[in-house]
Amino acid sequence: MARVIMVLAQADGYPEGRPEERLEMRVCLTQQGTLDDDAWAFGPDPWRAVRVRPDLPQQAGEVVRTAACWALRDGEGDDAPLTTLSVGLVRPGEIVTLTDPGAEPAQFRIVSVEVD
Repeated sequence: MARVIMVLAQADGYPEGRPEERLEMRVCLTQQGTLDDDAWAFGPDPWRAVRVRPDLPQQAGEVVRTAACWALRDGEGDDAPLTTLSVGLVRPGEIVTLTDPGAEPAQFRIVSVEVD
């Protein structure tokens, strides 16, 4: 697995980003550096994620695959709303877009990828 750390690069109210707001995920990557569909589908462990905001409690959840896209689900169970996760290559400098239901998209910049 890989530990991926991202910081907020741009969002509504933060046009210049907010480096103290971050998203950390534990995911499996393909050799090409993308999220691994097969590892997610057949792996025994969930892919954990934590969203850290300085003004709110940490929000734990997991990365999930839907029929249409990758998404984040918070810790409220299978019926919790999903945050769409638009991600291509997982490497430092790349941008990941999160879209919460009913909110403007937020862009996060990958700052670290540590493979176990």
